[in-house]
Amino acid sequence: MYGYRLKLILKNNQIIEGKAVEIVSSPEKQEYLVIDNDSRQHIELIQLAKMEVLTPNAKFSEVVFQ
Repeated sequence: MYGYRLKLILKNNQIIEGKAVEIVSSPEKQEYLVIDNDSRQHIELIQLAKMEVLTPNAKFSEVVFQ
């Protein structure tokens, strides 16, 4: 994720902002985006509705998930 600062909008309309660290998989094959926002949060990828990049000059600016 290039260490971008992100604004994540989840399917339940919760908003989370932070720096993307990595994507990890659980033993149950669930995938999580690890976000650093003073503590590390694991956000399950299937919970994402939209991801906005806050970092200037990023390679992309927004991804909408269905």
